[in-house]
Amino acid sequence: MAQGSKKRGRIFIYIALIILVGVVAVWAGITFVLPQLGLGGSVGPLVSNATPVVVATPTPPVTLVKVAFTSQEVKRGQTFSADNLILMDYPREAILDEKLFFNDLKTLEGKRANADLPAHVVLTSGMVADATEGSAAAFRIPPGYVAISIPLANRLSSISYAPQPGDYVNVIATMKFIDLDPDFQTILPNYTSTIKAPNPGGLDKDGNAVQAELAVTIDGAGNPAKVQGKIEIDPTLGEANPIYAVPSEAQRSRMVSQSFLQNIMVLQVGDFRLDGEPGPDLRPTPTPSPTPEGAAPNSLPPAAPPEPTAPDVITLVVSPQDAITLNYLVYSGAQLTLVLRSAGDMQITQTEAVTLQYLMDRYGVPLPTKLAYGFDKPEAKPFTDGFVLPDRYAIP
Repeated sequence: MAQGSKKRGRIFIYIALIILVGVVAVWAGITFVLPQLGLGGSVGPLVSNATPVVVATPTPPVTLVKVAFTSQEVKRGQTFSADNLILMDYPREAILDEKLFFNDLKTLEGKRANADLPAHVVLTSGMVADATEGSAAAFRIPPGYVAISIPLANRLSSISYAPQPGDYVNVIATMKFIDLDPDFQTILPNYTSTIKAPNPGGLDKDGNAVQAELAVTIDGAGNPAKVQGKIEIDPTLGEANPIYAVPSEAQRSRMVSQSFLQNIMVLQVGDFRLDGEPGPDLRPTPTPSPTPEGAAPNSLPPAAPPEPTAPDVITLVVSPQDAITLNYLVYSGAQLTLVLRSAGDMQITQTEAVTLQYLMDRYGVPLPTKLAYGFDKPEAKPFTDGFVLPDRYAIP
């Protein structure tokens, strides 16, 4: 009876081992064998040096169409032509809307670029302006702004000709003020004059009627001119002996400098091209005449090309009100000076007007002591002249 129980226990153990081996075999088949046969399951580690089989996905054919590209750099406002356009292949699948692209160069001729375009870029309708007339400069002016040209007095006022189109500058104005007679609107002091007693009129010695008159004699015609002075009381002479002081020279002006405009875009330096295209004026290079056959070659070196002329004008993009301000400053004789801003700097700085009193107070300049000697400078010009700079800064 005991032996029968032992045999049945061994049979159960053998059956359990067989079931366990079967489960392991099924799991191994699902995990390792079926993925390699492409029958599903997760990818497990490969045994031995087996290489996975890669099934290539067929690439659909790409359809190419001809669209317009730029063949060279095109500036904003420049006219499109056969010289700067070219038709090139472009994937048909990348064209979502055919109305945005151009497949015929003739439809672009005469139109202008809306922005600066590099070479070999595909053209879309947003890059093209429909206007075929007008100047290229007008396309570079933002809406609501205007362009105005101001003179460049010398290299100092133009930052040694550093500004280029697209730079931003500040405009400083220096003005000279003088005292005027409010009625005459003339520079003070006035000329003096003498008024004689009026002629009472009546009859002359022959019995003829004489008209009454008032005679006025202007004393300012002499050299030096007699001008209006002022009465001063000398401490030594006292009030009994007043002194009538007359100016020894014409009135000296009082100078002040202030930054009027800031963050102003430069549109052009120098004159614009007469053909309306952007960029500096293009002058044709003279072609040397060929040497006649049999003649001795010219022993003289070829003439050097003319040096570029320094610009004497600059065009700025400002608001309409600022344009009127610049126009007034130019025609009033103010000296305009430009200062170049850092690239990308859009900050507006509040500045103070600079006068002689400001310099003395801000920088601690003492009033010089009156001495009985000084520097000799006979070539100095009177203070009544305009803005004078040293000769080495003047434009030849």
